[in-house]
Amino acid sequence: MGLEGDDKYVGGAGNDTFQDSGGVNYFDGGEGRDTVDFFEFDFGVQVNLVEGTASSTDSNDQEITQTLISIENVFGTNFDDELIGNDQGNSFLGYNGDDKYLGGAGNDVFRDSAGVNYFDGGEGLDTVNFQNLINSGIKLNLAEGTASYTDEQDQEVAQTLISIERVFGTNFNDELIGNEVDNTFLGLEGDDKYVGGAGNDTFQDSGGVNYFDGGEGRDTVDFQNLINSGIKLNLAEGTGSYTDEQDQEVAQTLISIERAVGTNFNDELIGNGEDNILLGLDGDDTITGGAGNDVIKTGDGNNTIDSGSGVDTIELGNGNNTIALEEGEGHDKVINFQLGLTRFGVSDASTLTFEQSNGSVNIIAADGDLLANVEGVEVSTFTDNLSTIFF
Repeated sequence: MGLEGDDKYVGGAGNDTFQDSGGVNYFDGGEGRDTVDFFEFDFGVQVNLVEGTASSTDSNDQEITQTLISIENVFGTNFDDELIGNDQGNSFLGYNGDDKYLGGAGNDVFRDSAGVNYFDGGEGLDTVNFQNLINSGIKLNLAEGTASYTDEQDQEVAQTLISIERVFGTNFNDELIGNEVDNTFLGLEGDDKYVGGAGNDTFQDSGGVNYFDGGEGRDTVDFQNLINSGIKLNLAEGTGSYTDEQDQEVAQTLISIERAVGTNFNDELIGNGEDNILLGLDGDDTITGGAGNDVIKTGDGNNTIDSGSGVDTIELGNGNNTIALEEGEGHDKVINFQLGLTRFGVSDASTLTFEQSNGSVNIIAADGDLLANVEGVEVSTFTDNLSTIFF
């Protein structure tokens, strides 16, 4: 930290942070991902990382210049800043002024906590983060390129968003609407409304009564940030719920959702007629597929799996897994079978036959129906351990 003199900063191989409060300064970050912090300035800054320059006007109306070499991240001021990025994937923090952010070719992150702001992500997958707002939630529409929130004087504060793909909301009630590309929305703890567009969207949430509409594409809800309980999801019915810290049920609405990520607690995940991906993580989960060709992934808990009809893929973790096999319901491809941990429920194990197939074993019912293909095992594993594997 250099205070108000004309300072020279040269970083090394690490991720360095340079703080300054005035003067004509020289910053060379060296290797690593390096940050210049102008928060202590008493006036706004204009930063251009492509040109390697920054400037501001002091209290005497004199221009003060800065040189920036190998700088990836910039913290602005509480005044009106203009922050222009390069091709390195920049992180910009603008604080309370009316700020203008222009990204470059990288995957940029723009964080702001107040003011009438302008965000242009440029190329790459770019993120706007509003989690530092302290008065209200954000209403945002990426298709229209607009957003707004309400400040402490109950006035609407407008935002402009161009070429933004990802958004972090607030701990209040947010409304996040996507566009035609693959969006990722993170809404935190308020009662949030998520509406996807034409892309394959991902909605992540950590609390509140939420509404998810995936729109077109193959869309995902992700609840792995829940910290109090598991989630119950039924994609066929479009419903979900979890229990909060007051032991109250918190409802979720799900429309046009094809993929779900559960929690590290005990989840119940039920699919629909689409090709679902259902991921249960590390709790003791019950996962039920639907009519589509589903992918079911488990963690290290004690899990019960019924993949439903269709040709389904089941990727097992290292817990105890019970898999229901039924004739006429399609067949399962089972990955990471472990003797003593993986069991199959069938109507009559004594009528089954087993067929070696390219390093896998086919489990075949008495009528010739293929029930499952189990990777990485030999036929003898099944014939020698019928009572252990089947029930």
